[in-house]
Amino acid sequence: MVDLKYPLATDNTHNIVLANEATPRQDYYCIGCGSVMRRRKGKKRAHFFHKSDESNCSSESALHIGFKKLLYNRIDESLTGSKELIIHWNCDICGELHQRNVLNKTKRVEIEKSFGPCRPDISLLDENDKLIIAIEIIVTHEPEESTLNYYIENKVALIRFKLTDVSDFDILQNEVLKPTSVDVCLSPKCNRCGDHAIKSYLYIIQGECWRCESKMNISSIVDNFERIYTPDEYSKEQIAL
Repeated sequence: MVDLKYPLATDNTHNIVLANEATPRQDYYCIGCGSVMRRRKGKKRAHFFHKSDESNCSSESALHIGFKKLLYNRIDESLTGSKELIIHWNCDICGELHQRNVLNKTKRVEIEKSFGPCRPDISLLDENDKLIIAIEIIVTHEPEESTLNYYIENKVALIRFKLTDVSDFDILQNEVLKPTSVDVCLSPKCNRCGDHAIKSYLYIIQGECWRCESKMNISSIVDNFERIYTPDEYSKEQIAL
């Protein structure tokens, strides 16, 4: 459930201002509808509110727009300064923790650039202006199926940041960004089936025979997804070990 408080607004020079950095009793402007806002201290954390009750803009929309602009600014500043932008994510494919510099091949960044059936929130483009990474900011709606198909067909990496409340803006203050999900696996692929390798662990402990109770070694193989392998699934190398 999205927190319906406004975490940010813009000042007179159109710069984004977070509520906890805003000056009390000073006018700011809604990033969604442009109407005047003021800072409110709040019980847990500061937030903005509309001075007029006539505004009908959505705080979910403001959450989406604000996070997108702040993330774009950070990416643009990193590109301009020739700096790395590192992300960490837990891979849904192999279960490993991956790390990657998303600006490794990026030469330009765009907001809401159209690519036929899709318009990523933030697009990272290579030297040939080809879309290589799409960043989607998700508040309530996931990308359409046609959008996901476009990314798959064109080998575009998809990074998702799913927002649930104003505290998610703290992500952007971290040196290493941690998106909600990344549909890229950096683990090596199997030469036979082409699937990404899943790391497994072989455990050997000392136990007792269930029949005669004599001491014996007992082995167990478990992968990243906690799947336990039976002895008939052991490889020749694992059996030899």
